[in-house]
Amino acid sequence: MNPDAGKATSFAMSVIWSVEGSSGMPGNGSETENFLQDLAHDLRQPLGDIEMIAYHLQTGASVDPAQAHEMLGRIRLLVEETNEILSRSLRQSARAASAFDETEVTLTGLRVPPAGA
Repeated sequence: MNPDAGKATSFAMSVIWSVEGSSGMPGNGSETENFLQDLAHDLRQPLGDIEMIAYHLQTGASVDPAQAHEMLGRIRLLVEETNEILSRSLRQSARAASAFDETEVTLTGLRVPPAGA
């Protein structure tokens, strides 16, 4: 197993737990925070499973080659699931940004001071 993969998983999980547990974030209750909390919730399950399987394999527990192969296959499926969650979230985010970009804004009574004033 790539040692950096374990570090990345641990980092991702720490970010997810801090986002999900942060009730003191500015804009608490905003759509962005709700989106991040939903994303964190959706990612915790597959990342937790990956961490558990990797730990089991890394500790050198008695695992025969067939079990190890099955566990690695499960990790691969969980990575695919995680990628799908992220892709779906990016699509949602892009749609939301696109809707914002198309919003018309009209400014009236705006006074711009002369240059050098």
